[in-house]
Amino acid sequence: MRTNGWHKWHKGALSVFAAVLAAASIAQDDMTYLDVYRDYAAGYWWDEISGRIDLYDTTYYRSGKYSIRVYPLSGVRFVHKRGGISRYSPYLNYLEFYVHGGGNYNQQFYVCLYVNDSACDPIVVSVPYNGRNAWYRYRLALSDLMKRGGTYVYGNITGVKFYALSWTNSFWLDDIRFGRYYDPPSNDVSITADFSSSSGGWRLLSKRMFGYNLAAWDWCGWEKDNPNNYNYMKQSLINMGITFLRYPGGAASCKYDWVLNKNIIDNENYNTDSSTTYFYNLLRDIGAEGVISLNYGSGKVYDEINPGRSAYHWIQHSVSMGNRVAYWEVGNECYGYWEYDGRGTPNDHNPDIYALFVIDLINRIQGSQDSRIRNMKIGVVGAWNELYGDGGIRTPWSPTLLSKLRNNSKIPHFYDIHFYATNAGKENDSHLLYAARYQLPMVIDKIRTDFMDANLGQRVPIYILEINNAERASKQTVNIYNALFLLEAWGRAVNKGVQAFAWWGGTVFDTQRVTGNSSSTLYGYNREHIFAAIKVSYSGCQTSSTTYYPIYYALTMLKQFARPNWNVKSIYVPDNPLISAFLAYNPNGPEKRILLLNWARSTSINVNITVSGASLPYQIRSTVYDDSYYLSPTLKSITPTSGTISLTMYPHSVVVLEL
Repeated sequence: MRTNGWHKWHKGALSVFAAVLAAASIAQDDMTYLDVYRDYAAGYWWDEISGRIDLYDTTYYRSGKYSIRVYPLSGVRFVHKRGGISRYSPYLNYLEFYVHGGGNYNQQFYVCLYVNDSACDPIVVSVPYNGRNAWYRYRLALSDLMKRGGTYVYGNITGVKFYALSWTNSFWLDDIRFGRYYDPPSNDVSITADFSSSSGGWRLLSKRMFGYNLAAWDWCGWEKDNPNNYNYMKQSLINMGITFLRYPGGAASCKYDWVLNKNIIDNENYNTDSSTTYFYNLLRDIGAEGVISLNYGSGKVYDEINPGRSAYHWIQHSVSMGNRVAYWEVGNECYGYWEYDGRGTPNDHNPDIYALFVIDLINRIQGSQDSRIRNMKIGVVGAWNELYGDGGIRTPWSPTLLSKLRNNSKIPHFYDIHFYATNAGKENDSHLLYAARYQLPMVIDKIRTDFMDANLGQRVPIYILEINNAERASKQTVNIYNALFLLEAWGRAVNKGVQAFAWWGGTVFDTQRVTGNSSSTLYGYNREHIFAAIKVSYSGCQTSSTTYYPIYYALTMLKQFARPNWNVKSIYVPDNPLISAFLAYNPNGPEKRILLLNWARSTSINVNITVSGASLPYQIRSTVYDDSYYLSPTLKSITPTSGTISLTMYPHSVVVLEL
């Protein structure tokens, strides 16, 4: 709870009243909005309260099952924990919210935005007469809300505040969100797909852009008592087009003894068949490249007594096995206090100490007599959320680390970030679209300018070696919007020049989990909460009974769209923000592809594509995945008309066109 002074500044500003925007006559798709509160503070919005506020009141609610009850002379402020949102990416026009008087009306309250963490001029509104017993919608123009001293201010929106001015009677708030359009955008979209190599924007793909995380602790995929499971996991990875694997896990990496195949901190023995040798074999069997996260938390650079905790000995072992792994990152999320680091205060999670580990390892590799060892690629871990002062991180991590490496002339081969779109428990479908299309590209740009340019003096490849909707599985994890997030984030990462992309699954298939966010505001019919792409029966981890989740199908669709050594780019869609489009072609063959995503929750959208730089066949093969209750993607044929491809995309669907 905030203390005195939190709302004092509003005194003397109560003469500022809102110009309420006219309500649109036609409802528009929910996904055109960006939610702030919908049953809970959404995405990276966090709530701060002053006075008496009930954030989960059930007396009245417009959607979901909760609303906010605001008592007299009390307030709530929503603070964005990732640097705020830009009005212009996406282009936002107004703040929308609903009020309910609970049988009363004329309760006054003010609404205030924070831009770059500073309060703007408040706008005073009240519960109207026709909102006393029903939900009433307000739309306040951002051009009015983003003013300070009457002058429009530019910057990121970092806060939204509501404060009750009335001495009597509560009122209720619900469905607080930013809107783009006063009327729904067009449901007819025109796209130009230029496949000519001179059109620009093309990015060449490597195997590392089709990645997946596997963990040594997975007892299901590596199950030694069920040898069919290994073959099933191998074939599933092939079906999903995986050509890059990360091992031995996330946080487990900093507790892992690769010789014993054991979590030495928690004294947990892993399945024999999940050992390093089996990982090497899996890479060979599916034709994939690999990256290994070395044990930084409880390991050393060089340890002859305990070689299973020695980074250099693990690299030597890989070389002796035929150079199975060429990419090595030091630790997992070593900047975070949640990650194991046995060095103790003040050396734990310390960027200077971490840098010394990296310098020592690079020195040993560069000084090796074995050219195969000298060719190993060493990467470091970075925290993109420290750009926004996020808690739980030893800061300044990246500036300190990269400066020290630069001063010692030890430049890493790559910089790894982990990108989770929302905080666990705050999952929200609209934030998946925002995170993938707008936030991730901004983060990549800021890493290059604020970290690499400023501290390293040069730019090294950015790898995204963990990415998912949130750091804990939920209903959203196993439903279609997470599949759309995967494909959108992958396409935007390619467009920004990211050179590795590995989806966080931990396992390919797993048994049912029952904890996590199951909010009715999240779309989807799958109720299990697991990160895996496939659910199998709990009894004996039997693969004979399986459920393929949308993530599995998203990866098969990505395989259909593009392959290593192909070129890919994103293309502009001017008419509707819920459609995304990407192009791919094989420079060494005839294949040309178009990937289309429809993020709409309830709206079918007509898409018309004019193609240049490629000839159109008489019929185009179309692969469609539209989330039809566990059904796999379906094949259709489209006949172009007058050089134009026309199709109707169903809500929350994916289409791959083969020219």
